[in-house]
Formats: sequence, C-alpha cells, structure tokens
Amino acid sequence: MLIQNGLSARNSQLRGPAAPGNTSVTAGGFNPAKPKKRKATKRPKRKVDSASGKGNGDFFTVDLHIWRRVCELNDINLAIAYLVLARGTQGDMCTTSWSTNAIERRTGIARLRAKAAIEKLIGLGFAQVVRGGAKPRYRLAHPEGEPSAEATAATPSNWVYLPNSIVDGVSSEVAPVELIRQTRCVRTLQLFVELYHAQNLNDDGGIHCSAVYINYTRRALAERGGLTVWGFDLDGPCYFEDAPFAAPFMTGQFESYTNRHGTVLNQDRGLKALYNAFQTLHDLGLITQAEHVVDGIDQGEIIHPCALTGGEAIERQVAEAAHAAGAALLTNEERQQAEGMGLHLVPLPIHLREARLVGVIRLRHAARTTATLRWKGRSEEWEHRVRAYREITEKAVILEGDATSMGDQRGING
Repeated sequence: MLIQNGLSARNSQLRGPAAPGNTSVTAGGFNPAKPKKRKATKRPKRKVDSASGKGNGDFFTVDLHIWRRVCELNDINLAIAYLVLARGTQGDMCTTSWSTNAIERRTGIARLRAKAAIEKLIGLGFAQVVRGGAKPRYRLAHPEGEPSAEATAATPSNWVYLPNSIVDGVSSEVAPVELIRQTRCVRTLQLFVELYHAQNLNDDGGIHCSAVYINYTRRALAERGGLTVWGFDLDGPCYFEDAPFAAPFMTGQFESYTNRHGTVLNQDRGLKALYNAFQTLHDLGLITQAEHVVDGIDQGEIIHPCALTGGEAIERQVAEAAHAAGAALLTNEERQQAEGMGLHLVPLPIHLREARLVGVIRLRHAARTTATLRWKGRSEEWEHRVRAYREITEKAVILEGDATSMGDQRGING
C-alpha cells in the first residue's frame, strides 16, 4: 500500500505504520516565505492540429497561482470547469472555444450546472468572453496581464503542464478529473494538479524525495571488492511540511499526538487533509511509486532506478540485476539471513555512505513534453546499469569468509 497511516516532517520523522493522524511538523509550524515579485512569464505555446484541435504535445497548461485562487473557493464544479476550459485552449494556451458542451461530455456535471460554473468563472474574473452566442469563445485570465515577450528562459515558471488524458481519459477508463469530481473534494483535485508542478521525471524520477517519499530502512550486510552490500526494507511514507504542494493545506493550528514510539509531537491540523488527499489519489490509481537509489534525501540526486513493483520495465530490470549482484557477493549465511528478513539487496561503492532506497512518487498520466521524452530516452543509461550488475554477478566468487561481515554492526537505519 502506497500511503500508510502516518506522516512525517523534516525534523520529526516517523517510520512505519502508525495510528491515523500520526503526523508531525516543526515546532514553529509551516511558515511559507513571502512571495517575491516575479517578472511576467511567457505562456508556453503548442502547435495545434486545426482538424482535431489537439496539440502535438498532448498537454495543456494552467497557472499555479490562479489555480490556487480557483480552489480557494471550495467549489468542485468551478474547479473542474476551469480545467476543462483550459484543456480546450488553442495554440496560445489561453483562448478556448470549449464551453458547456465540453464540460457536459467529459464530466458528470449536468448542463445547467456546467453553464453556471462558467458564468461564475467569468463573474470572478477567471475568464472573459471573447465571443458570445451559440459557439462562444473565452480567454482565460493571466496573473500578470498579457504574456510578456521580455520574459527570459531563466524566469521561474508557474505554468503547470497537464496531460490531455486527465480530462479526456484513456480508452474506456473514466477520466481522472471526473474520478476526483466524484469524491467531491476540491483539495484532492488541487493536490493532483500541484503534483504535476512538483514532478520532474527526467531529474528526479517523479517528485523529488525532499518533498515526499516512501522510506526504506537500510543495513550494511558486507563489504567486498570496494562495494558495500546494502539491504533495504520497506518502512513507510514520509512527508515534509515545507513542500510547496503542502502549503495550501497548512492551517497554522496545531494539535499534539503521541507516535508509536511514545514521543509526543505537534502537528498542523492540515496535514491530515494532505494525507487523505494522497490516499485518495492512490486509491484512484492516479499516483504510483517507483523505487530509486539516491545519494541522499535532502537535495539528493538519483544514482539509478530500482523499481520493486511499479515503474517502467527497465527500472524493474535494474532492481532485479542489483539484487542478484548483491546476493552473489554475500556468503551463504549472510544471504540466508537477508532472505529471511525479506531485504532487497543493492551493492554500491563504499564511498556512497549516505545512499538510500526511496519510493519516488510518480503520477500515472504524464504530459508528453520535451522533459518527459528526455526521461524516456534514459533507458539506454539504465540498460548499462543492468549490464554492470550482471557483470558483478558473473564475476563474483562466493567463498565462506571471503566477504567481510559486519556482524553486530549491521543495523544502520536510514
């Protein structure tokens, strides 16, 4: 199960299943920094097939700040309507001809309520009418007016790239936004979109582990030939209260609780809602996890994927090859002990003393952007990892006592 009962914060990390609501934050609570003024960011453009109306990137965008303002109104129909209108935007990612019919066809919102939602968006300034009549056209609001031609590539982007499939669905499946609409929870929908802003498949394999991850405890089993054989065991989820997507959930109100270790900690009341939103997204099959070996948690970088169950096929192949190599480097006694504990083995160079195995959270639907294509192109790099681990397995000569056992000092919990 992806999300267990138990959250953790950077300074008070919990591990393993705990009682519902076992969350913690720093004593000072969540205190988001005052936003700095930003230069107007240039809205990304896409080419559009005039016949189908579909962009060749199969994605659309929304502005993160406007999206948060829409969700603050706590109106699920309004938020869904905004996403559907954004899905229908043309090459400028701003002008849309999608209207009541599009909302009615793609969601379970009835026609009258779909029309009312659009009228409310217009009344609140989130959209303006460009053309009325039977075939209306709207222009979605920009947070700083018109996109600026002076914006540079170095300007921080607030645009969230969303795959068309979250509105359109895939094959006979119910579309993700409709699934979330049926839960009637605006916060879950908000988190779903915000996670796309946080996700970086090419660099982080999903959402960076400094924000959220599934923890695996570790223990050093043996050293041989310049390698440490690590054994990893599933622990539980860890959340950090200063993650950008956590900000909308924070209330500034705290409550005390006792974790399973008997420690009394404080938590922001909003972390329960964050937990529930993650759990819902998992239950709906909209987020998954893919394990990765990283050189550290805070600002750590990926060494290689090591997917145990989810992930891409090549990511699972790396995990299988790593485990086989680790087993080959152990003595029979060490190997039997590792198997009895259900550990996943990964041999790594000795100097990687802070390496961890973490479950990286990943969204099931991916926008077909340039960054996504670069991530897909890394399969050759991971194939090299598979070959390297298989070479270790082939060359390993298992002799009793050949590996340097670490005896009673094996337990190094990460």
